[in-house]
Amino acid sequence: MARQGPNNAGREWLEVVDQRNEPLAVMPREEVHSLGLPHRSVFVLLYNEQNKLYLQKRCMDKRRHPGCWDLSATGHVLAGEAKLEAARRELYEELRVEVNTLHPLYELPGSPGTGQEFITLFRTGPCRRVPDPNPDEVDSGMFLERHEMDYLVRRFRHLFTPGVITFWNKGLLFSGTGC
Repeated sequence: MARQGPNNAGREWLEVVDQRNEPLAVMPREEVHSLGLPHRSVFVLLYNEQNKLYLQKRCMDKRRHPGCWDLSATGHVLAGEAKLEAARRELYEELRVEVNTLHPLYELPGSPGTGQEFITLFRTGPCRRVPDPNPDEVDSGMFLERHEMDYLVRRFRHLFTPGVITFWNKGLLFSGTGC
């Protein structure tokens, strides 16, 4: 769980990492972001039994990309937390979904294009559970097929977060790896 100091209850603490993704220090999330320091995050792709991908619409009060469509669940890896643990936590916090299996799919190194985040992309197997978006985290959501996603990205690219576009361009959102 997040490390908290005596006067910092409720603050998220992140590990600042070097260029090899090795931990260097632990700092509050706000400072990590304001200083542009490298840190870790996780993105989760949630699929239903028809292999449709769930996208969430970010709340308007989010600092980054308010109101944009994003991957199923995304968030930071907290200090002392494993990436798989963070992916499970974010999936539950944002969509109230618990899954038995998460598969690591791709690692993206930190760079200016990722906001200095070392991103690990996870994928669920076919999930029978219907997401129940947490209104404090997510405005709404929808399941999409590949051809629907293709149309929306081509016509309305500006409505998506950079993470969606990055992983779409890499061919990872419907990679057919079968879980």
